[in-house]
Amino acid sequence: MEVFIVDIHKTSSMHHNGMIYEAIFMDFAGNTYNSYIDPKNRNYKHWEYIITSHFTKDHGYILKGLKLKSKTQINADSKPTIQTETTDRDAMLDIINEEIMYDPRKAIFNRLFDLGK
Repeated sequence: MEVFIVDIHKTSSMHHNGMIYEAIFMDFAGNTYNSYIDPKNRNYKHWEYIITSHFTKDHGYILKGLKLKSKTQINADSKPTIQTETTDRDAMLDIINEEIMYDPRKAIFNRLFDLGK
């Protein structure tokens, strides 16, 4: 499965007894997914660089190697492989549009990336 990260944000979880990260992804067909990543779990080591870079460097990523836990949730136990990393959101959108042939005119794509404002 190949997806790009739309957003990662911190959220609290009573189930996990503290703070976790919710990652929002989109595939190149416009389907959205989420995943809940707990820094206390062993699988966090697979996500740590991506999450840290998201908050400290504002990087964009296209990831592969992810597995679904349900129809709309990516399994946090997946081991993400960074296919593309960029420090420029516009560059990431160009890669998606030109190389993957994604249609950025779709409404969901425009809303997620605040295009057309």
